[in-house]
Amino acid sequence: MAQNRAPTILLIEDDAVLSASLVELLEQAGYHPVAVPNSRNALNYLRSNPPPALIVLALMLPVLSGTRFRREQLLDPMLSRIPVIVHTALWANEHICPLGAVEWFPKPADPEEFLRAIARHCRREEPRAR
Repeated sequence: MAQNRAPTILLIEDDAVLSASLVELLEQAGYHPVAVPNSRNALNYLRSNPPPALIVLALMLPVLSGTRFRREQLLDPMLSRIPVIVHTALWANEHICPLGAVEWFPKPADPEEFLRAIARHCRREEPRAR
Protein backbone atom coordinates (compact mmCIF):
# COMPACT_ATOMS: atom_id res chain seq x y z
CA MET A 1 0.00 0.00 0.00
CA ALA A 2 1.53 3.30 -1.10
CA GLN A 3 1.79 5.96 1.55
CA ASN A 4 1.13 9.55 0.54
CA ARG A 5 3.80 12.14 1.18
CA ALA A 6 3.14 15.71 2.13
CA PRO A 7 2.93 17.86 -1.00
CA THR A 8 5.88 20.17 -1.48
CA ILE A 9 5.02 23.86 -1.72
CA LEU A 10 7.72 26.18 -3.10
CA LEU A 11 7.39 29.51 -1.31
CA ILE A 12 9.14 32.42 -3.02
CA GLU A 13 9.15 35.26 -0.50
CA ASP A 14 11.90 37.75 0.40
CA ASP A 15 10.36 38.96 3.67
CA ALA A 16 11.98 36.63 6.22
CA VAL A 17 9.32 37.16 8.90
CA LEU A 18 6.43 36.55 6.51
CA SER A 19 8.22 33.58 4.98
CA ALA A 20 8.77 31.99 8.40
CA SER A 21 5.12 32.46 9.36
CA LEU A 22 3.91 30.95 6.06
CA VAL A 23 6.29 28.02 6.45
CA GLU A 24 4.91 27.38 9.93
CA LEU A 25 1.31 27.67 8.68
CA LEU A 26 1.96 25.25 5.81
CA GLU A 27 3.79 22.75 8.04
CA GLN A 28 0.95 22.78 10.57
CA ALA A 29 -1.47 22.09 7.71
CA GLY A 30 0.54 19.02 6.67
CA TYR A 31 2.50 20.40 3.73
CA HIS A 32 6.23 20.36 3.08
CA PRO A 33 7.17 24.00 2.40
CA VAL A 34 10.48 24.93 0.79
CA ALA A 35 11.18 28.65 1.18
CA VAL A 36 13.54 30.62 -1.02
CA PRO A 37 14.17 34.38 -0.78
CA ASN A 38 14.23 35.21 -4.49
CA SER A 39 13.22 34.02 -7.94
CA ARG A 40 16.73 33.11 -9.06
CA ASN A 41 17.02 30.67 -6.14
CA ALA A 42 13.56 29.37 -7.01
CA LEU A 43 14.56 28.61 -10.61
CA ASN A 44 17.72 26.87 -9.38
CA TYR A 45 15.63 24.79 -6.98
CA LEU A 46 13.07 23.90 -9.66
CA ARG A 47 15.75 22.80 -12.10
CA SER A 48 17.52 20.54 -9.61
CA ASN A 49 14.66 18.95 -7.63
CA PRO A 50 11.42 17.10 -8.31
CA PRO A 51 8.66 19.60 -9.14
CA PRO A 52 6.63 20.91 -6.23
CA ALA A 53 2.88 20.49 -6.16
CA LEU A 54 2.42 24.27 -6.07
CA ILE A 55 4.33 27.55 -6.06
CA VAL A 56 3.42 30.52 -3.85
CA LEU A 57 4.95 33.58 -5.49
CA ALA A 58 5.53 37.11 -4.26
CA LEU A 59 5.87 39.68 -7.05
CA MET A 60 8.17 42.35 -5.65
CA LEU A 61 11.34 40.32 -5.21
CA PRO A 62 15.06 41.13 -5.34
CA VAL A 63 17.32 39.75 -8.06
CA LEU A 64 14.48 38.75 -10.42
CA SER A 65 10.90 39.99 -10.03
CA GLY A 66 8.05 37.57 -9.53
CA THR A 67 6.68 38.62 -12.91
CA ARG A 68 9.98 37.76 -14.63
CA PHE A 69 10.13 34.46 -12.74
CA ARG A 70 6.65 33.55 -13.93
CA ARG A 71 7.55 34.38 -17.54
CA GLU A 72 10.64 32.15 -17.33
CA GLN A 73 8.61 29.41 -15.66
CA LEU A 74 6.02 29.47 -18.46
CA LEU A 75 8.73 29.16 -21.11
CA ASP A 76 10.04 25.93 -19.59
CA PRO A 77 7.79 22.95 -20.50
CA MET A 78 8.88 21.05 -17.38
CA LEU A 79 7.99 23.94 -15.08
CA SER A 80 5.03 25.53 -16.83
CA ARG A 81 2.54 22.97 -15.51
CA ILE A 82 3.22 23.79 -11.85
CA PRO A 83 0.30 25.90 -10.57
CA VAL A 84 1.12 29.29 -9.03
CA ILE A 85 -0.67 31.26 -6.35
CA VAL A 86 0.44 34.88 -6.26
CA HIS A 87 0.78 36.41 -2.80
CA THR A 88 1.44 40.11 -3.21
CA ALA A 89 1.23 43.60 -1.80
CA LEU A 90 0.39 44.82 -5.32
CA TRP A 91 -3.33 45.21 -5.85
CA ALA A 92 -3.39 46.23 -9.50
CA ASN A 93 -4.82 43.57 -11.81
CA GLU A 94 -2.45 44.57 -14.60
CA HIS A 95 0.36 42.97 -12.55
CA ILE A 96 -1.53 39.78 -11.73
CA CYS A 97 -3.83 38.89 -14.64
CA PRO A 98 -1.14 38.33 -17.30
CA LEU A 99 0.68 35.89 -15.03
CA GLY A 100 -1.82 33.05 -15.43
CA ALA A 101 -1.84 32.31 -11.71
CA VAL A 102 -4.52 29.95 -10.44
CA GLU A 103 -5.30 32.40 -7.60
CA TRP A 104 -3.89 35.46 -5.90
CA PHE A 105 -4.02 36.89 -2.40
CA PRO A 106 -3.16 40.28 -1.01
CA LYS A 107 -0.57 40.46 1.76
CA PRO A 108 -1.37 39.59 4.42
CA ALA A 109 -3.75 36.83 3.39
CA ASP A 110 -6.36 35.36 5.69
CA PRO A 111 -4.72 32.10 6.83
CA GLU A 112 -7.85 29.96 6.46
CA GLU A 113 -8.65 31.26 2.97
CA PHE A 114 -5.01 30.87 1.99
CA LEU A 115 -4.95 27.22 3.12
CA ARG A 116 -8.22 26.49 1.32
CA ALA A 117 -6.67 27.85 -1.89
CA ILE A 118 -3.56 25.72 -1.36
CA ALA A 119 -5.76 22.64 -0.86
CA ARG A 120 -7.78 23.39 -4.01
CA HIS A 121 -4.69 23.35 -6.19
CA CYS A 122 -2.55 20.78 -4.41
CA ARG A 123 -2.75 17.01 -4.63
CA ARG A 124 -1.06 14.51 -2.39
CA GLU A 125 2.15 13.31 -4.00
CA GLU A 126 2.58 9.65 -4.68
CA PRO A 127 6.05 8.25 -3.99
CA ARG A 128 8.09 8.12 -7.17
CA ALA A 129 9.39 4.77 -8.42
CA ARG A 130 13.14 4.48 -8.40
